[in-house]
Amino acid sequence: FVDVRDTADAFAAAMDRGEPGETYLLGAANMTLEQFFQRLESISGVSAPTVKIPTGLAKFGGSLLNAVTNMGANLGDLDPVSLEMARHYWYIDSSGAKTKLNWSPRDPNETLRDTVRWIRENHPDFSDIKEGKRPDPPAEFVPPETVEYARKLREEQGISG
Repeated sequence: FVDVRDTADAFAAAMDRGEPGETYLLGAANMTLEQFFQRLESISGVSAPTVKIPTGLAKFGGSLLNAVTNMGANLGDLDPVSLEMARHYWYIDSSGAKTKLNWSPRDPNETLRDTVRWIRENHPDFSDIKEGKRPDPPAEFVPPETVEYARKLREEQGISG
């Protein structure tokens, strides 16, 4: 788990202070998906998922996804490998980046609060159409191509603003 703003800072620092050929792992916090969703629930007020999928059912689902994908179905970002990887706890040690790049990621709760606030203020599903045109999101939060994509999506859905 790492804030994209902190990742960008680390990339810039690596260009200035990094060693050629060296790799730096970037993570602000190690947490399980359950811990992530608990934090998100406490910040957003939206209940975290409570259904736990048994290992056998998850493996069957992965096999089913694989078969459907092999038949040519486009499932977007959902794929068997990601499903399998999500079942495991992945630990990242960012001490190299912190020491060698003088990198200091922000607290994960700050990232989650900023993300929830941005989604509530800018996502079309949360907009109040009666208030008229919404302002563009702050430039430091969202790249222009993402803003343009959201604008086109709102137009396609007939949402003004």
